[in-house]
Amino acid sequence: MSFSQETIDEVRSRNDIVDVIGQYVQLKRAGSSYMGLCPFHSEKTPSFSVSPSKQIFHCFGCGKGGNVITFVMEEEHLSFPEAVRFLAERAGMQIEETGGTPGQQQAERLRREREETLLAINREAALFYVSQLHTPDGGRGLHYLHDRQLTDETIRAWGLGFAPGTGHALYDHLKKKGYKDDILVKTGLFSYKGEHPHDLFWNRVMFPIMDERRRVIGFGGRVMGDGKPKYLNSPETEIFDKRNHLFGIHAAARSKAGNFIICEGYMDVISMQQAGFTQAVASLGTALTEAQVKIIARYTDQVRITYDSDAAGTKASLRAIGLFDAVTVTDRATRRRKHIQTRVIRMEPYKDPDEFIKARGAEAFQQRIDSAEDSFLFRIGALEKQFERGTPRGDTDFAEAAAREIAALPSAFERREYLDSVAEQFGIRGDDLRELVEQAVPEVKEQQEEQQIAAARRQRYEEERQRGQAARRSFPPSGQGQADAGTSGKKSAEGGREVTRAPAGLLKAEDFLLTILAEEPAYYEKIRAYISPEDFEESRRHLAEGAFRQLEQKGSVDAAALTAQYQTREEMQAAANAFAAPAMRAGAGQRAQALNDCVKTIRGAALKAKLQEAARKLKAGDISAAEEYRQTGKQLQEVSRIQIEVQTE
Repeated sequence: MSFSQETIDEVRSRNDIVDVIGQYVQLKRAGSSYMGLCPFHSEKTPSFSVSPSKQIFHCFGCGKGGNVITFVMEEEHLSFPEAVRFLAERAGMQIEETGGTPGQQQAERLRREREETLLAINREAALFYVSQLHTPDGGRGLHYLHDRQLTDETIRAWGLGFAPGTGHALYDHLKKKGYKDDILVKTGLFSYKGEHPHDLFWNRVMFPIMDERRRVIGFGGRVMGDGKPKYLNSPETEIFDKRNHLFGIHAAARSKAGNFIICEGYMDVISMQQAGFTQAVASLGTALTEAQVKIIARYTDQVRITYDSDAAGTKASLRAIGLFDAVTVTDRATRRRKHIQTRVIRMEPYKDPDEFIKARGAEAFQQRIDSAEDSFLFRIGALEKQFERGTPRGDTDFAEAAAREIAALPSAFERREYLDSVAEQFGIRGDDLRELVEQAVPEVKEQQEEQQIAAARRQRYEEERQRGQAARRSFPPSGQGQADAGTSGKKSAEGGREVTRAPAGLLKAEDFLLTILAEEPAYYEKIRAYISPEDFEESRRHLAEGAFRQLEQKGSVDAAALTAQYQTREEMQAAANAFAAPAMRAGAGQRAQALNDCVKTIRGAALKAKLQEAARKLKAGDISAAEEYRQTGKQLQEVSRIQIEVQTE
């Protein structure tokens, strides 16, 4: 299911970006734009710009940008279709989706209606549990929460409640609200075994489980007394799968701490949040899953693990480290893929964060966060416990095992760095350990090769599937066709194939030119004598074609409309950023000079590429390319004489 471009454009046009963003960010007029503190990263000086004329936003600090749809996707953590529906509802619009058969469209509408009903029931159930916490029956639950040193403010903020011990109180309440059994049975809140339905949760303190959009999707309950099980979660439903959600994600997703802290349980998360550590999350009664790791990777590349300090907690930490090591994220600065950095917070002599904070306080816990142990060294420390150190055999076996772990590291630099750290920290002679690592590297790499090839194939297939639409439009996702600060037309392997990266300076020039055309379209008449869309790099060519076409047809650039052609965060952000070049904040005289420099850079790069292609043909024996080579070389010599006169006052 999808929306027509006309529908998307209408939704966008009926939701002014300044009005929408103004509901989330305090904006102040600054010239032709508005500025505010970026909602996506922590800052003290406003660097978040919203342009009412271009209907796009851009943060000069973290680089995020896009149109009104992109902003809602980021802030509310929605998919593209969800963001379009969100804005349509805000504007009071009824919109239709395209694609699929009439039967499929009807099934999708029914699915969404059922999901909305289930969410409404969960919300009503959460309110009911909250109300019961302050009844005589719920007094034991309130006493338990106070005994765990939670404040009334925290209890309210997290919507904590109590499920009465009767076994049918919630069922009776929802029936009175008019809900039928055919939908109640799908909520996971009731058991329909036996003669009469009864509540799944009773005599329990209730923890609502919310998604990133703060919607209640399920519940966890802690029994009062000696009942079993001690903790009980909602079963899997159409809107809840505990393997694909994290407790506390609704708060952590909005944290500006710069990292996520993974805990074991509800109380750890709430205790940490109460102490000011808003980045805490926990898995839902299961070991951390790959899906949960990918959720975290959407928000941060820095993870701190704080599982219980017992043997089971150590085992869980090692498993989590392995999961995070297998996931990569895109570095915002370099656009290269990198691994998530994990560190382990030591709780000793306390069992968990809740116990630690109660005993030592938030400041001491922050110190533990700051001194968290590198996850690789933590792994070596856990490995050491398997050997009888202090004996010749034990020391030898441990050194060999540690060497194999070091040998498995992906780069020679990492191997050198960790070799020295392991040798020093674990009392192994550096030369001996280095020799063992050198011996282990070929064997370990050989064992890894087959796994790496298989993983690369799977990754390439998944990336190609996700990029299909973008590839058809010749606008690759953010990261392809873009160079990091030190790249100059180099090639690199991404997803198992070779990708040519454009020089960073060229991409900056192209972004500046697109920005100035959007800001001052009168320059188009002077620029088009020298530059055409074909002169742009592939990653910007589709945008340039659209901008030039709009200038020809109506004399202005609708940057928001061009951005709205894309439906992934990466594509929309890359498109919006192309119309928000930082150099546009310079004075008119500087812009005039920069405009000439950019035109020369773009035209020169295009002609150099054409000259190289002609040279390649000549080298291959195609003498017909000789004239093309001569003419292109002549044109390239003339680039330095380009001078565009612009108004600087």
